[in-house]
Amino acid sequence: MKSKWLLISSFVVVAMAKWAHIKLDPVVWEELPRNGDGARVLSCRNYDPETKHRYRWRFNGSSILPKQIEVRRGRLVFNRSLDAYRNLFAGEYSCCIHESLGKACYAQQLQIGDPPQQIGLDLSEGNTLYAKVGNSYDIRLTNAKEHDEVQCKFNKEAVPGNVLALNHKEKKGKHYQLRIRHFSEENVGSYECTLRLGEKHELFMKEFVATLEAEPATSSSCSLLIKSVLLIAFIVIQQCN
Repeated sequence: MKSKWLLISSFVVVAMAKWAHIKLDPVVWEELPRNGDGARVLSCRNYDPETKHRYRWRFNGSSILPKQIEVRRGRLVFNRSLDAYRNLFAGEYSCCIHESLGKACYAQQLQIGDPPQQIGLDLSEGNTLYAKVGNSYDIRLTNAKEHDEVQCKFNKEAVPGNVLALNHKEKKGKHYQLRIRHFSEENVGSYECTLRLGEKHELFMKEFVATLEAEPATSSSCSLLIKSVLLIAFIVIQQCN
């Protein structure tokens, strides 16, 4: 009887020592809540920041998280600038914590609802670039097929590092002269570009303004708006009756 009780006790201890692995529904990047700094936040299921329970995060099975991600009080923090590079952070995130009932690992896929795109844009007849965060833009400043040099200023200063002049030796294709990679809030402003065209190296000046498209409302905010409208309608109907 004593040996049987010892066997049962040992089984219970081993069972409690194991981790419970739980799959959660996927979460979409664009629907992650933002903190006061505008950073997106991914929380660990059931993690209580007031306790001293140990926790750990894994990304696609690795204990090494992308270096741009910060861990604050058990939560993953994606700084606002990372919206432009959101494709890099798609994958499975799992957090393992000690809870009052035992040890558990929660796995959740982070998906990108609106992935960045590479877009060709003709601004030869326009002067405004309406951009979306994360997209990359090849920009045609003039219809000239050949150019020897492109130099641009951004808000009267040097252009950001993700603004590049395209190959001026290209004689075929769509003849884009400028590229903005992974457009971000830091690219919003005024651009003044000078190009040398043709055999006579004639100077051509082009100015344009880059601005952000309005960020679409998330499904959660839309749902909240619909509920608010329905509530107001219900109150009005009740008052009329």
